[in-house]
Parts: sequence; structure tokens; C-alpha cells
Amino acid sequence: MQKWRGSGRQKRSLLAADTDIVIEGFPRSANSWSVRVFAHWQRPRRLRIAHHQHSEAQVLAGVARGMPVILLLRDPADAVRSLNELDGTNLDWGLRRWIAFYRAAEQVIDKVVVATFAQATGDFGSVVKRVNERFGTEFAFGPTDDALFARITARMYDTGFPHAAREPRGAGGLPAMDPALLAAAQALYRRLAARAGAGPT
Repeated sequence: MQKWRGSGRQKRSLLAADTDIVIEGFPRSANSWSVRVFAHWQRPRRLRIAHHQHSEAQVLAGVARGMPVILLLRDPADAVRSLNELDGTNLDWGLRRWIAFYRAAEQVIDKVVVATFAQATGDFGSVVKRVNERFGTEFAFGPTDDALFARITARMYDTGFPHAAREPRGAGGLPAMDPALLAAAQALYRRLAARAGAGPT
């Protein structure tokens, strides 16, 4: 059983036959930001976006159905520490889940568009452009500028967008992560980030 699952009011976030795109990643990897920016750019069209299940199964199912999939990717130490700050998730348990999620996603890495945290938050338009090129879609996109940032974050819950003011306070304020788990996660991160195309990682 996955720890993070959608609620009843989030039925449209589950993969369905009429899903237009899957946008998925481990928690604290710019999921909310990416989904809201993408939906904003598609207006007035209201597309069905599968998102926020934080489940590798949704990524694999999207690929199996031939749907466009954006795989959001953040440095594992940053993602897990941010999640710990948010809800107290055990760091080593979080690393194990991070590894399980992305090892499964790695099996279909040639069939998804990978977006690092820096790419998703700094130039999500280039990510959508890669989706269009990869899948032959015509999704709208624009610049990721200050005006967009202000518009989108104004509608988000306080915890919806990780930023410097809320990010982990450093190793001195948190228990140490298991070195072997962290090394395995970081090696996996480097492999996947290498598939994210040009731009910051």
C-alpha cells in the first residue's frame, strides 16, 4: 500500500481513459507547482491531469497506455528532508521510498520526459516543449517569470511550493541519513537527471 493516496475529491487526479497527461514525482518535488502552471497555460481548456498520487504505479500505467508522462525529479536528500520538515517522515524510510519510486520509473525512462526540480521551477515551459516534441502534443506553454510565479503561488497552500524559507535547516537540525541508502539514492538521481536534457539539474 502506498502511503500517499488521493482523496475522494481528487478523483480527477487519478489515471483514467480520458487522462491527457501524467505529472508525477516523489513528494516535495514541485508537484503542485508543475500541475498548476501546466493547467494555467492550457486555459480555457480544462485537461485531465493525473497527478499527486506519488506512486510509481501511476507513472508505469501512464506509459503503458501511451500517455504523455512528466517525471518530476528532485535530489533525494533535499526531497526527503523537505518531507521530514513537512510531516515528520522518517528520513531513512523516506529514502527507501524515494529509491523504490525512481527505480520503478527508471524501467520506463525512455518513455517519459524527466524534469529536475530546477527545470520545473525555473523554466517549466521548456519541459512542456519537450513533452510536445516527444509525444507529438500541442500543449500550450509560456515563460516561467516573476508574474507567473506570483499568480500561481498566490493560489497555492502554504506547503504547496518548496522554497528557501521553508527548506531543510541543514544536517545540524536533522538526524543523519543512512550513508548507504543516501549513496544509492544519489547514484540513481544522477542517472535519471542525465536524461533530463539541457538545462539546470
